Amino acid sequence: MRMKHSLLNMLVATIPSLILPIVGFVKFSLFSDIYGGSINGLYSTMIQIMGFLNLVEGGFGIAFQQILYQPLAQKNYKKVTELYNGAIYLFRKMGLIIFVLGLIVGLVQPFFVSQEGGVISTFSIYSIYFLLLAPVVVSYFLMGPNIVVQADQQYYKINLGIQLITLLRSILVIVIAMMGFSLEVVLVADGILTIVSYVYSRNKALKLYPYLKDNKEARDLSALENTKHVFVHKISGVVLSNTDPVLLTYFISPLMTNVYNAYNMICSSLIKVLYGVIQAPVDSFGNLFSSDENHKYSTFLQYANFAFFLSSIVSSILFITANDFVRLWMKDELYVLSYFGVFLFTMNTYYLVSREPLLVVRNVNGLFKETKKIALLSALTNLGISLLLVKPLGIVGILLGTFLTHFIIDFFMSVQLVYPKVFGLPSWNYYKFVLLRTLIMFGLTFIGLWGWRLIFPTGVSHLVIWFIGAASLGLIVLAAYLMIYYLLFSDFRDFVQRSMKLFKRKKGNH
Repeated sequence: MRMKHSLLNMLVATIPSLILPIVGFVKFSLFSDIYGGSINGLYSTMIQIMGFLNLVEGGFGIAFQQILYQPLAQKNYKKVTELYNGAIYLFRKMGLIIFVLGLIVGLVQPFFVSQEGGVISTFSIYSIYFLLLAPVVVSYFLMGPNIVVQADQQYYKINLGIQLITLLRSILVIVIAMMGFSLEVVLVADGILTIVSYVYSRNKALKLYPYLKDNKEARDLSALENTKHVFVHKISGVVLSNTDPVLLTYFISPLMTNVYNAYNMICSSLIKVLYGVIQAPVDSFGNLFSSDENHKYSTFLQYANFAFFLSSIVSSILFITANDFVRLWMKDELYVLSYFGVFLFTMNTYYLVSREPLLVVRNVNGLFKETKKIALLSALTNLGISLLLVKPLGIVGILLGTFLTHFIIDFFMSVQLVYPKVFGLPSWNYYKFVLLRTLIMFGLTFIGLWGWRLIFPTGVSHLVIWFIGAASLGLIVLAAYLMIYYLLFSDFRDFVQRSMKLFKRKKGNH
């Protein structure tokens, strides 16, 4: 049953995620053309600032979801309702705090934005910021029920509708921009549909769990106990993922932020698609680790092999083809990075995707208190290196800060905690696991790059040719990784055979 729910969550998350990035690429290049690279860079920076304001939430959503696993598995609906009542009470308090903080932060924005590369008016800075702030504040008054759905492995039942509304948002803002309306009009329409998405997910979730609606149970605030530990992880995650565009906007220029965002959008889109696949079993893992079953480690190894398999394929194709794609997409050599810059983007993507199973095990076992030191050290290291290198090295400097933080601090320290604590095994087991798969990834990537440069020695001349070439490369890379992983790794074979049996069973039922 866990495997079935995981696959349903994966399919519902993945299919729309394959469409949305395509619309997103069109939106990015169109906004850059219509409103200018500086305004588009500022717009993306303001989105990152919303991430910083969301720190008020402190990771409570994760803590709330984690504490729900056990009562849901035990069908203790009274306890679930009490936890839910405590959660919605706290979410609304957070919404009010974000509203006040948002006003204060917004008022000082014009004093920090660098004006190199093009002057941006104070009106534009204020209007973009506050139009992005409004739906963020509203979302906190609608949160709660959807987290219960996630913890109960039923998120696929509401996620498709959310993804369709998101697709409609993206298409609508493109149409409005092409009609010649200002960015402010675009953001008003986008904000309204964002709130519609929150209302939809709330109402749909309450229909799935009617006992949550208008209940008379007490409030249980015990999820706050883990929140104080999760908060440090939340800070670390925001610093690692949100500071780069902000630093570029404040220290270099919004235009260079737009250059960074061209590559970051590619990586983020790929990560989002892969997360839709890899994070699908998260709630099943929560259910598994709440039980007394003894096959947890073998299940983890299957899961981890699958994550490395996917991240390796995507990372190889990304490194080989990214520069040609950006050159054709943005039609400007200014947007093309060095191979070292692309390497850093690729390795950060590879790490974020491949480490997800280890992160899932950490989260579902509630190891937030034990990993606070790792999260805090990661955040400080990344921020310190980025601040030191952003002026002399620009985009490469901040990417290098993230890369060093990921692989020197987060990787080694997380493994040294999780492996002995959860599985009772030495950390070296996982280091060997990662090293072998990373060496395979490097080998196949550089063979693929040699072949790509052999076929396109002066670069790809047309976007259609790029798509054909990238698709062909993807099939070859997929076949190569599939053969190597299937031959070398028994846990990957077990995962493939288990998945095939499930699909055959589902087909037989139809």
